[in-house]
Amino acid sequence: MMKVMRSMATNWVAKILIALLVMSFAVWGVSDVFRGFGANEVARVGGTEVSIRQFEVAYSQSVQQLSQQFGQPVSNQQAQAFGVPGRVLGRLLTDATLTQQAKNFSLGLSDDELARSISEDPLFRQSAGGFNRSFFQQILRSNGLTEDQYVTDRKSLAERAQLVSSLTGELNAPLSLIKALDAYNRETRTIRYVELASSMAGEIADPSDTALATYYDGVKSDYDAPEYRSFSYLRIEPSVLADPSAVTDEEAQQQYQATIASYTKAGKRGVDQLRFDNLDAAREASQRLKNGASFDDELKTAGKASADVSLGVLSRSDFADNLVANAAFSLGFNEVSDVVEGRFGSVILRITEVREEIVTPFSDVSDAIKNKVSESRASEEVLDLYDKIEDERAGGATLKLIANSLNLPYVEIRLIDARGELKSGDNAPQMPIQTQLLDAVYASEQGLENDPLDLNQQGFLWYDVSAVELTHTRELADVRETVAIAWKGSETSRIITELATDYVKQLNAGGTLDILADKDGLSISSSQPFTRTSGASGLASSVIAETFNGTVNSALSAVDGSKHIVLVITSSDTPLFDEKQAGRSIQAASVGLQNDMLSQFIVAMQDDLGVNVNQAALTYILGGDANQPGQQNYR
Repeated sequence: MMKVMRSMATNWVAKILIALLVMSFAVWGVSDVFRGFGANEVARVGGTEVSIRQFEVAYSQSVQQLSQQFGQPVSNQQAQAFGVPGRVLGRLLTDATLTQQAKNFSLGLSDDELARSISEDPLFRQSAGGFNRSFFQQILRSNGLTEDQYVTDRKSLAERAQLVSSLTGELNAPLSLIKALDAYNRETRTIRYVELASSMAGEIADPSDTALATYYDGVKSDYDAPEYRSFSYLRIEPSVLADPSAVTDEEAQQQYQATIASYTKAGKRGVDQLRFDNLDAAREASQRLKNGASFDDELKTAGKASADVSLGVLSRSDFADNLVANAAFSLGFNEVSDVVEGRFGSVILRITEVREEIVTPFSDVSDAIKNKVSESRASEEVLDLYDKIEDERAGGATLKLIANSLNLPYVEIRLIDARGELKSGDNAPQMPIQTQLLDAVYASEQGLENDPLDLNQQGFLWYDVSAVELTHTRELADVRETVAIAWKGSETSRIITELATDYVKQLNAGGTLDILADKDGLSISSSQPFTRTSGASGLASSVIAETFNGTVNSALSAVDGSKHIVLVITSSDTPLFDEKQAGRSIQAASVGLQNDMLSQFIVAMQDDLGVNVNQAALTYILGGDANQPGQQNYR
């Protein structure tokens, strides 16, 4: 839903709606022709459409949220790698399913009730008073919504909430289930344990040829050589076509003067401002200052401290009043102004700091300006060159011939895998849009003429695959050293596993951890009480999970990375169930049960109504090739 709709997520019905993000669909079926969709549809559930606008807004918001989480912009390609389009589409299809079924059940909301719910929404109230229409419209504009769009979305959400409430409103988890979940979540255990380090396996001798060959036969697919491809590319974009040497000093100087503000660091003044109730009081204070009183004396008279009157360090544009700004910038350090009759009353100023304006000299930025000017000119050549290159390719010219004839950079990459690593082991050269380029290279075929790639709307890149070396199983001789190291690791793990198994067997037969640890010089550690979810300091999640598979005084073993842990469960405690204290657990269990019920309902409704996705529109929105089969049907 839109950002402004999040305000409705304060009750359990809305929380269930928001929890249902992506539903699972059993079969993808692709039709042979593009048909059956309106011009603005990206998908349809029964007779309810998901518009292109809805998908674009929801997708954009999801990408923005992801960018905020990572603290940096997330590209369209990265968002697709994270599965954002699928999650967004799944959420919209879930909404559409509920909307269609609400229509089938003739659910609705009167205009009066809809208006009341909006007017009573705290989101549209300012600090005081009730509903503020201007504030309401301001919030909608800031979220890219018209009033009609919001009202329609709000009404649809209300209808879906009615449907969800009718399905799950009285469905609560039984007390027996809640007690079982409470016991499961709150049970605590403690353990004593020892760590069996890999060094306890001793020195592992080199494997025999037979042992190594046998081992390699079982894992050889792990050592398959990746597929390698050779390709070439040429690109046109302003940074490639630009010729800074063609920009004269006079032209650069003209550009410098035209954009001087961008090379200027504004002057600033530290300002104390003493405000007066009226002009007469200000004039009396000004006269006292002229007669020898200090600004600090006047602060004491007014009962103020320096912090009370400090405006900070401001540039001219930071001042709300131009008269005050002009007065401040007319004074020197520690000087005090006459009375300034500003827009907001009479004031006297004191300057506590002076930072003069700094203009970066032309000589320091001339090269950068020439680069910028030349790139601006080159950007006008891109489309003309695009047409020339496409004409040459249509005539059968290779990229190398075209690059030579048009004096464009031409790059050949020999035998590189899909991760960007060269077969030779050398460092791969830097490539523009590397991830997108390699994806395209590996999606193409040798000798196939490919459409150019877009260079962030600045230019174009053409590429041709010239050779393909398919993945294949390497001979043991080619990877013997690496495999021998892995074999030793495997043998070490086997020996330590056998040792851990023997420890557990002895302990469960009546042995003590103290005697076994003392025999092998191991230190025994004891844990604090922990639950399945809280964990314990120094213990991996695998150890925590294994602990709850045994009973008190039983011994178990678990793997923690390269170490094996042998443990004895020393205590188990399950707190008594307290219904008063279990409110959160009761609510969580009930909402989980309601979500399960609603999920099953939605899957069944989608199977009944039919879910169709306009794959061509979806691909186009996501920046792919729209000339693909157009319709996907979910059954």
